[in-house]
Amino acid sequence: APIDPHVERRRIDHAIQSVRARMAARLGHRTSAVEAAILSAHVAIVTDPLLLDTLLAAIARGRSAPQAIADAAAHFSGALGRVNTPTLRERAADIQGLCVQLLDDVCGSQIARTAMALEGPSVIVAETMTPQQLLDLDRRWISGLVLETAGTTSHTVILARSLGIPMIVDIPQARRCLVAGEEVVVDGHRGLVVAGLTEAARAFYARELKRLRAREVVIARAAVGPVTTVDGR
Repeated sequence: APIDPHVERRRIDHAIQSVRARMAARLGHRTSAVEAAILSAHVAIVTDPLLLDTLLAAIARGRSAPQAIADAAAHFSGALGRVNTPTLRERAADIQGLCVQLLDDVCGSQIARTAMALEGPSVIVAETMTPQQLLDLDRRWISGLVLETAGTTSHTVILARSLGIPMIVDIPQARRCLVAGEEVVVDGHRGLVVAGLTEAARAFYARELKRLRAREVVIARAAVGPVTTVDGR
């Protein structure tokens, strides 16, 4: 059947409003300042007139709503990938993640919103991860994240840091090197992923964990006191 541009436009409008509404609902809940800032940035992206214009231009060329979204993702990711500023290049992941959400709504699929079920302390190893995917996980069980591709200023990295989740990024072939079910340590302070743990390594990191937790207690106590400079101001 021929594609009706009016129908495709309505599908696009509905998807944008649905994604925006989900983000607004999450913003309405109790969120950290970092989480709220990232969600607000994503609302701005998904409602950007330039994105809508790009989608409508594709529909005018005879593309369906899903095809238009895929075209827009490729267009903006390609454009951002060519810039010299790493921070801007890393926004390509935001565009791709948001376009996946739009596709999910347009196609009526629940796959993209089905979070991984964590049943115990887990280190998640993946090619990449969007902030939304991280927010959908049960944070009680996230012991660490290892991503094959993600810059240090990506929103996922910023969010993980704010949540206190150890994270190592830009580890090529991580999914090949680390076996499911294997015991590993994500050492965010040293930038290491330690596998094949020996008893000596386990003992070392047990002491490290104890030391870090003690340090967190000291910092937490200091954080509730008055904020003054060294000269008493």
